[in-house]
Amino acid sequence: MRKRIVWLTALAFLVLLTACGGGGTTPSSPPEAAGDEGDATAAYPQPYAPPAASAPALSMSEMAYAPPGAEDARVAKYPNPIVVYVRHNSGGTVIGKWTIYQTGRIVALDGSEQVRSADEVKPIFDLVTTQEFRKLEGRFAPGETCPGCQIQRILVYGPEEPVEIEIVGEPDLPPPVQQVLQAITAVIE
Repeated sequence: MRKRIVWLTALAFLVLLTACGGGGTTPSSPPEAAGDEGDATAAYPQPYAPPAASAPALSMSEMAYAPPGAEDARVAKYPNPIVVYVRHNSGGTVIGKWTIYQTGRIVALDGSEQVRSADEVKPIFDLVTTQEFRKLEGRFAPGETCPGCQIQRILVYGPEEPVEIEIVGEPDLPPPVQQVLQAITAVIE
């Protein structure tokens, strides 16, 4: 019986040794794959390399302003401009959100869609893609604080850097911003 236990222990040790890399010998250098001198370490497991750093996912409040498909990226680039128009109260609660595409497709906050003709939304895109409008990026607010005011945001995503214009209350606005607001309200209402 004792002989059998010693024999089973030795056998288990050999199996374990074989599974862990063979008889305890380690090659001094990794073998090269036939015909592939450039990647000699491919035959051996490589240490864990964490995935390349990427932008953190958007928070729920940031998602209110992001276009569809931007859940995992801070800055989305699109071949064609997309306009996102958001209304919210001073507490940050989103009252309405519309994503407007050049094709005339408009997606509301609740996921409902409406389709306008491309000609109906064209004035919006003609205005938001001008350098004059892009230079106006920023915040427009009345001189005094406005704690109960409605806040509107116009975000333009496209092949260039995104543009964001925030309007607090009813301040004096430059003509391009007024024109964009009028064009947006004409198609969403």
